[in-house]
Amino acid sequence: MDLICINGQFLPGSQPVLRAGNLAFRYGDALFETMRVAQGAILLETLHFDRLFSGLALLDVDSSSLSEAILRQHITELCIRNGCAASARVRLEVYRDEQTGCGWLAEALAVDTGYRWNDSGYTIDVFSDGRKQADSYSHLKSANYLLYALAARSASARPLDEALVLNGAGRICDGARTNVFIVSNGKIVTPPLSEGCIAGVMRRLLLERLPEAGFIVSEDELSIDRLAGAEAVFLTNAIRGVQWVGRFRDSIYAPEPVYKIYNILLSTMTPGIC
Repeated sequence: MDLICINGQFLPGSQPVLRAGNLAFRYGDALFETMRVAQGAILLETLHFDRLFSGLALLDVDSSSLSEAILRQHITELCIRNGCAASARVRLEVYRDEQTGCGWLAEALAVDTGYRWNDSGYTIDVFSDGRKQADSYSHLKSANYLLYALAARSASARPLDEALVLNGAGRICDGARTNVFIVSNGKIVTPPLSEGCIAGVMRRLLLERLPEAGFIVSEDELSIDRLAGAEAVFLTNAIRGVQWVGRFRDSIYAPEPVYKIYNILLSTMTPGIC
């Protein structure tokens, strides 16, 4: 039976652990990180914890009882206890608690080893039933995730590999589970955080590393027409890395420009990176 870890206590995953008044359950007043563990180490650890603790500070959540060392220790032990330290997907949620300042819960499940190139390009389209508004909090990976959950359900029902979320201006924000990049005229473009997208850690890594590898990278508004006219499109997240898109409506994209980026990612991704 898989275990969870809540506030440092290891319990069966089937055991109820949250009170009805829990603020994450009641209002989505929480942040979460979805992390890949490889050979007992958290990949992109520094980027994940930086996003988490800066987000908690923005929300004025008292996280003084937490530290990266505490979370790392318990996440590592949870993966060991669940038999998935070699390759795991970890979900860590930190929520506001009016009595203790904050509480946290971690889950860990086994996943396929390593980042893998998707031989079949993703098929994507737009989720048209909701819009995301850009504000001071829209870049946070918060537990108030309804729009993205509905977009993901829509993608599964259509079926698509991913559904893209639009912002209030009708431009592409990000995906239900991913950040979005295009390759156009030899340049790599992704929407800026001011467009409402989540500040993905893989997005941040690529924005830092791709220019070092000689790519021209920018953050700019991304319309549906601009996406349709791109040479290549790819999606990113911390679990799957880089995934190339093969089709968006009538547009067909080549994998070759993305494969170069994928190989750069592999060359930099080692346990404990950053």
